[in-house]
Amino acid sequence: MTDGSELWRECVRWMIKCGILDATHRVADSDAEIGDFASILRDGVLLCMLCNRLCENCIDTKDLQQRPQMAQVAFFFLMLLLPQ
Repeated sequence: MTDGSELWRECVRWMIKCGILDATHRVADSDAEIGDFASILRDGVLLCMLCNRLCENCIDTKDLQQRPQMAQVAFFFLMLLLPQ
């Protein structure tokens, strides 16, 4: 296991292994930063896809709402909570 500052990279690898992210996605690059990872999670779509992968059909994808204004708010708070 990696130290706390690199746990997000472990999450990226896990999401690739689960088939949620492609191995060639920019967040899998060695020069990617935690903000890159946070930005792809901020609308919640990938997290819903992950939930459905772990528990089939637990989230009805037609119920997903794309609310970019709320994604920006969530992203702001996430960045405040993450260690720099």
